[in-house]
Amino acid sequence: MTADELPRRVVARVHEYPEGNSQGGHAHMRAQLASPDRGNVTVATEDATWIVPAGWAVWLPSMVWHDIRSDAPLRLFSVYLEPGDATALPRASCLVTVPDLLARLIEHAVALPELYEQAQEERLMAVLIDQIVAVPRAPLAVVRPRDERLREVYDALIRHPDDRRSLKQWASELGMSERTLSRHFVTQTGVPFKTWRTQIRLIEALARLASGVPVTTVAIELGYGSMSAFSAVFRKYLGSTPSRYFKRAASR
Repeated sequence: MTADELPRRVVARVHEYPEGNSQGGHAHMRAQLASPDRGNVTVATEDATWIVPAGWAVWLPSMVWHDIRSDAPLRLFSVYLEPGDATALPRASCLVTVPDLLARLIEHAVALPELYEQAQEERLMAVLIDQIVAVPRAPLAVVRPRDERLREVYDALIRHPDDRRSLKQWASELGMSERTLSRHFVTQTGVPFKTWRTQIRLIEALARLASGVPVTTVAIELGYGSMSAFSAVFRKYLGSTPSRYFKRAASR
């Protein structure tokens, strides 16, 4: 049975993909919280792209089209909620952290039979829902602009996050004024161009660091002048230095 078909309030599953995974675009009635327990996974919706490392999850509301991909072996935990249980959660997809308690609850839930005894497990599932509602949201998301001209910038930076072209240079290439391009970025992505580009770089940094690439190498490859500059930006957005962040994630 699909998660939508199972007659239970909460459906929790773990999927193993030894050779990686590419599900193709799809949507389902239930909302979904998806989290890898090692490596990282790329999740794309119509509006944004996330690279989700271990210790984090992506929240996908009901009926949101999405594709989940990984080029490496993947173990993916998913919790599916009825739309009525997700009303207190964001209406748009977002990246969230997975605290220790939530991680343990998910592990316990996936170990249960899918057709678990509702009377016995209802309290556990209620606590699980409460913990999902309380998860901290991360200030990282690469929103994909709707305007075709801005998508040229999006495509270029997704391929080459170290691209250092300024807003002024992009405006010249696109035949727009710098002020107009700046306004379009804020309107379509919700943040200024520099913030948007920083988020692209940090999401790519999470993927490379999770794969074992040294911090110094990641900093240089993503266009930062020094490791200290990269660490400062990382700490501003993610609350700790890269080494401490991944040490914390590994302990979960």
